[in-house]
Amino acid sequence: MSLICHYVDGSPFARMVRVLSRELALDMEEIEVTDFPPPPGFFDLNPLGQVPVVMRDGTALFPTEIALAALLQQRTRPSSWGSDRNPSLADRQTLSVILALGDQIASLRYRDWAGLAPSGPNRLGFDLDKRALERIAATLDWLEARIGATGFSDDDICLADIALVCLLLWTESRGPIAWRGRPGIEAMVGRMAARDSFAETTPRPWAG
Repeated sequence: MSLICHYVDGSPFARMVRVLSRELALDMEEIEVTDFPPPPGFFDLNPLGQVPVVMRDGTALFPTEIALAALLQQRTRPSSWGSDRNPSLADRQTLSVILALGDQIASLRYRDWAGLAPSGPNRLGFDLDKRALERIAATLDWLEARIGATGFSDDDICLADIALVCLLLWTESRGPIAWRGRPGIEAMVGRMAARDSFAETTPRPWAG
């Protein structure tokens, strides 16, 4: 079984896959996509034009949630990942919420970096960026309420732990958000960031 991950160095979503492969001790080749956004030819791998893309025996697996699930299917360490063999609806919901949170944060940052400004009257009736920040804060509060002493799972770590920490570490260099002040989240970030899998996937310094 061959595994290849196409990734962009700064992508928190691709980092989730790269961290997981190390936690599971999988033999996975990594191919960095150096252009951002990925070049037009990348649409042949993923019509969304995004990373990560995991190639498993020539089959492209995406988006992020599917790529993560594909790696779990290849694991040989069931002891630390028992709850992820057949994840509950609650576990799946937590991961999906974190990935949606990532999309929300990324959209907010991309609008800022692109210098987008109102081009006409606001027909929505609310400030889009203010609404995004409210959604981000509410989601972090929801996640904080679900974190236990060991994270989102009674096991060593789980997908939701990896996903949230990759995302929050990305915001620290790409545009901090107000995630601190939540004890469970703060403890999780400190604990997870110290793992070898995170140290080995630390992105290069961002020049933005």
